[in-house]
Parts: sequence; C-alpha cells; structure tokens
Amino acid sequence: MYVFGIDLPLLELLVILSMIVVVYLLILEFEFRQFRRIVKKMDEEELIFSREVRELRKDIGDMRNICTTAGIIKPKKKSPPPKSSSSEKK
Repeated sequence: MYVFGIDLPLLELLVILSMIVVVYLLILEFEFRQFRRIVKKMDEEELIFSREVRELRKDIGDMRNICTTAGIIKPKKKSPPPKSSSSEKK
C-alpha cells in the first residue's frame, strides 16, 4: 500500500504490532502474578505481626500488674483536671 508515495507493507506492520502487544500483555501478566504473591505474603506477615503486638501488649499489662502488686512500681495516680483560671470563667 502506498502512503504519501512510500510503499508500506501494512499487513506486516499490523502483524509485528500485534506481536509486540501480545508480548507486552504477557509481561504484564507475569508482573501482576509476582505482585499478587508479594501482597499475599505481606498480608500474612501483617496478621502475624498484629497478633504478636497484641500478645506483647497483654504481657506488658500483666507485668505492670505484677509489679504494682509486688510494690516495685507505684500505680499511676489519675491527675486532677486542670484548674481553669478566673479569666476563663468570665
């Protein structure tokens, strides 16, 4: 086919372009599969991490209670609410 006086093999160009698109799509599929594996592994690690953090918080609370009852540390006193100044009352 002649376009602007240049002989272009249009059918061959379409075949080459379609092959490039197919290869590109295959590469994208491969990348997305890898990404999916990584995300699944990160989700599992996040669940394990949150479970361990929860257990650590519970253990810290238990240790604080033990230390408080043994008299090693004093229990935290609740601080009184801040007193408002006379200028705030007006």
